[in-house]
Amino acid sequence: MVEKDPNPWWEVLGSRWIGLNIPYGSYGIHGTNADWSIGGYVSNGCIRMHNWHVETIYPLVVIGTPVTISGAYPVRYRWS
Repeated sequence: MVEKDPNPWWEVLGSRWIGLNIPYGSYGIHGTNADWSIGGYVSNGCIRMHNWHVETIYPLVVIGTPVTISGAYPVRYRWS
């Protein structure tokens, strides 16, 4: 984790932004003002959380906290 912003500049980022050190783009963990979008194929790579969830973890993490993302990428389409 390399950055924290309590007032993200873009409304879709919800109430908090926690920036990650990704060498090929600007990605992070953030809230959302569209709760329906959590868990859907609407993100460009960020991790979306309910605003109250990200507000809960925000004061607990400090810059430099390691973040590990694991799991399989779901297959959306299959062609035969």
